[in-house]
Amino acid sequence: MRVFLPLPSSPLMAPTDRDGAAVLPSSALADFVRRQAFLEFSPADVAELQALHDLLGDVAPGFVDAFYDHLARFDEIAPLIASPGVLDRLKLTQRAYFDSLTAGPYDASYLQRRLAIGMAHARVGLAPAWYLGAYSHYLVDLLPPMVERLGTDPARFVPALQALMKVVLLDIGLAIDSYIAHRDQQIARLQDYVNVFTGMPFGTLVLSGDLKVLYANRALGELIGTTATALQGLALGEVVDLRPLQPLLARMGEGRPVRESTTLRVLDRPSEVALPVGLTLSMLPDSSGLPGQRLLLVVEDLRLQARLETDLLNAQAVAAIGSWHVDLRSGQTQWSDEAYRLYGREPGGPVNYEAFLEAVHPEDREEVDSAWRAALAGRPFRIEHRVVRPDGTVRWVESRGKLQRGHDGRVVKAFGTVYDITERRQASERIQRLAFQDTLTGLPNRTLALDRLQQALAQAERDHHGVALLYVDLDHFKEINDTQGHLIGDQVLADVASRLNAVVRQRDTLARLGGDEFVLLGPSDAASASQVAERLLEAVEQPVLVNGVRFTVGMSIGIALYPEDGRTAEDLLKHADTAMYRAKAAGGGTMRFYHAGMSEGLQRRMLLATRLKSALHARQLSLHFQPQFDLSTGALCGAEALARWHDPEAGWIAPSEFIPVAETRGLIDELGDWALSEAARQVRAWDDAGLVFPGRVAVNVSARQMTDEGFVARAVQLVHAHGITPQRIELEVTESSMMQDPKKAEEQARALVAAGFVLSIDDFGTGYSSLAALKRLPVSKLKIDMSFVRDMLDEPEDHTIVHTIISMARALRLRTLAEGVEHDAQADVLQALGCDQVQGWYRGRAVPGDVFATQWLTD
Repeated sequence: MRVFLPLPSSPLMAPTDRDGAAVLPSSALADFVRRQAFLEFSPADVAELQALHDLLGDVAPGFVDAFYDHLARFDEIAPLIASPGVLDRLKLTQRAYFDSLTAGPYDASYLQRRLAIGMAHARVGLAPAWYLGAYSHYLVDLLPPMVERLGTDPARFVPALQALMKVVLLDIGLAIDSYIAHRDQQIARLQDYVNVFTGMPFGTLVLSGDLKVLYANRALGELIGTTATALQGLALGEVVDLRPLQPLLARMGEGRPVRESTTLRVLDRPSEVALPVGLTLSMLPDSSGLPGQRLLLVVEDLRLQARLETDLLNAQAVAAIGSWHVDLRSGQTQWSDEAYRLYGREPGGPVNYEAFLEAVHPEDREEVDSAWRAALAGRPFRIEHRVVRPDGTVRWVESRGKLQRGHDGRVVKAFGTVYDITERRQASERIQRLAFQDTLTGLPNRTLALDRLQQALAQAERDHHGVALLYVDLDHFKEINDTQGHLIGDQVLADVASRLNAVVRQRDTLARLGGDEFVLLGPSDAASASQVAERLLEAVEQPVLVNGVRFTVGMSIGIALYPEDGRTAEDLLKHADTAMYRAKAAGGGTMRFYHAGMSEGLQRRMLLATRLKSALHARQLSLHFQPQFDLSTGALCGAEALARWHDPEAGWIAPSEFIPVAETRGLIDELGDWALSEAARQVRAWDDAGLVFPGRVAVNVSARQMTDEGFVARAVQLVHAHGITPQRIELEVTESSMMQDPKKAEEQARALVAAGFVLSIDDFGTGYSSLAALKRLPVSKLKIDMSFVRDMLDEPEDHTIVHTIISMARALRLRTLAEGVEHDAQADVLQALGCDQVQGWYRGRAVPGDVFATQWLTD
C-alpha cells in the first residue's frame, strides 16, 4: 500500500487565523496525500519512525532549546519575539512539533498542526531560512545518536534514515506551503503591495513587463548584499544573471504561478558562489491602478536547505550508502554523490541503465539484468553483485529498490539504494574458508569432506553406481614431528598435500581430515580406486626436501567401496580407516581393500582397551624378567622387566597387541608407572629372600612419561616405596621420545640421573637420533634393535649398521647391548665387533620373578 491516509468524503477544513479566515484552500489534504505518494511514505516508514521515536526519546527534547538559544544570539531575531511568554509558547509548540515528527500519527490532525505551526512562524516574521535551520540542527544533532544506537548495519540504519528523510521533506514542504499561503493571503487582502511585501521574510520583487525593478523588499536586499532602495528603478539584468529566469518567463503564458529551484548569481560579485534559490514568478492582478503588466518575483533562500541536503549526503557517505532514482517515462536516471563514488564514477556525469550495467562485473551482468527485469514484472529488487571501477578495483555492493506504478499499472518510477558490502563479503568468505578449508594445505577439511561424501552417496543411490573412499595416512610421520619439530612437519605435510593434489582428477575430492590423515573421494569402482591409489603412492616416492634435509615419506592407503563395504558415510570412513591400518601393519607403502574380516581385529582392539583398564586395577598384569649377559665373561649382568597380561577369558595377550592399545587409549602412563613400581617390588623381594641380583632391572619408559613434569619425583617415590634406591633401576627410553623435544629430554634425563637412575636408549637405530643431542644426554648404554641383529649374519647392510652403532658408542664411551640374540653365532660376531652385553632366547627367555630367581640367582 503506497498511501495510507484515505481521502475524506467531505473537504478538510484548513487551519484558520484569528479572524477565522482559511489559511489554505480545502485541497490541502489532497496535496498532503500526493506528497506522501510521491515520497512513498508507507506504513513501514511509520513503524520505523515510531521505533526511532522510542529509541531516541531521551535525546530529542534538548534540540528545541538549543535551536532557540542559537536564534537568540542574532540581533535581527530578537525584535520578532516580543516577550518571554512568546518565546516559551514557541518553544512549547516546537517541542510538540519535533516530538510528533517521529511519533505520528500522520493523519489530518497532523497536517493541521504542521500548517498551524508554519503559519505561526510566518506571522511573527521568522524567515524560512531560520525555520529550515531548525531541521538542519535537528538532523545534525540526531544522526550521531542514531548511528550510536542503531549501528551502521544497513539492515537497521538505512530504513530508519530513509523514513526520517521522507517525513522531514514532507514537513519542509508543508512549512513552505504555510509561508506561501500567508503571503498569498496578505496579497489578496491588501491593495498596497508595498506594505504587504515589506515585512515578508522572502526576498520579493515587483517587476515591470520589461523586468525593471519597481519594488524590492528588505529581505531581497539582504539576500544579494545591497539595500532595497538601491535596487529600485534598475533593470533586473543589471543586478543578477537573468538566464535562470528565462525558463520561468517562457512558462508564464500558462496563466498560473511558475516555480523552479535554481541558482542565482549576483553580477557585481562574480567570484562568489551562486546562491541556491527557489524562484516563484506570477502575474499580479491589475488592481493597483498602475499602468502596464506587473510581475511578482519571490526569491526563497535555499542555502540552509542545500546544507540540509548536504548533511543527508554526508550521512550517506558515513554509512557508505548511495541512492538512485529512475524516471522510466523520461528515461532520466539520477545518482547521489555516494552512488557515483561506489561505482567509481565522477559525480554529475551522465548515467543511465546502460552505464549502470557497464559498471557491473561482466560475470554478474546477466544476473543483475534478470533481477531488474523481474522487478519490472513485480518482484522485489534486491541483489548482491560486483562492481568494476575504472581503476580496475572490484567491490561488492548490494542494490535494493522499489518501483512506483501509475494508474494503468505500468512502472513509472524506481527508487533505491546501493551500499558497499565488500568487507562483509570478505568476512563471510574468510569464515567460509575457516569452516570448510584446511588452513595448512588449502585442501577441503573434514567438515567439507563429509558433506561431499554424503552428497556423493545420495547421488550414487539415485543413479545406481558405486563410490570408492580412500583413507590415506603417512608412514612414520610422527617421527619427523618428534625429531624435527612441528614446523618442519607442517612443511612436509604441505608438500605431500601438494603432490597428492597434483595427481588426482579434477572431479575428485582430496581432503585433509587432520594430522597426517587424508581422504580421497571420487573413483566409482575397485579398479579405478586401485589406479588412483597407485598414483598417490607414486607421488611420494621421491623424498621431500625441507631446508636442505631430505625426508622419505611413505604412505598407507585403505579403500572402502559403496555399497559393498557400507551404505553410510560413517561406515565407509570406519572401514577405510580399518583397511588403512592393515596396510600400515603390512609394512606401509601399500594399499589394502577393506573386507569384513578386518573389523574383527578392530572389535578386538576395542575390547582389549576396555579390559586393559580393568586389568590394571585388578592387578591381572605381571612382570616377566629376561636375563642380560656380559659377552666377555658370560655372567648375568642384569634383566629387562617385560609386561605380560593373562586375561581370565581371552588368555595370554601379547605385548605387541596390548601396548599399542595402551598408547592409543591414554593408558600408557598408568602402565609405565605400574611396571616401575612392580620392578622395584620384585628387586626388594629378591633382597628379602637373601638372593644376589647383579646389575640393574631395566624398565621401559614411554614418551609421555618423559615429557611429564611430575615423572621424576613420581619415579623416585615409586622405588622408594619398596625400600630400594634408584641406582638399582635402569630406565629405557626410545630415540623418538628423547628427540621429540631435545631440550626438554635433556632436562628430564639429567634430573633422573641426578636422582640415581641409569638411562639407556632402547631400539637404537630405528629413529632419527641427532648425534649432537645424543652426546649431550646423560645415557650409559645403547640397545641395538633386534631388527638389525636378526639378519646381520646374512645381510651385509645390517652387519654394517650394527658395527657402526658399536663403534659410535665406543667413541661416545657408551656401553652396548644387542637385543634378540637367538644363537651362539650371533653372539660370537657381536663379541668380535666389541658389543658389551646381549639378551635373547639363546641364553634365556623372559620368565616370572620366582622362576627367574630359581634359574639365575644365588644365595
